[in-house]
Amino acid sequence: YPSNLQHFLTIKLNVETYLILESQFTSISISFDLMGYIDGSKPAPPMSRCGTTEISPQYIE
Repeated sequence: YPSNLQHFLTIKLNVETYLILESQFTSISISFDLMGYIDGSKPAPPMSRCGTTEISPQYIE
């Protein structure tokens, strides 16, 4: 997964570029299977493993 979306978004956000940037962001989100997290249809993985303070590897992905 991308750690920094700035590499994939080719323009800066302003009033005139909003629709283009929204289209790019949506395409990137779909291609990396992230739309479910954005629209709420896919729950976020647990932050830690059950009963521990260890961070879950799924949360980091």
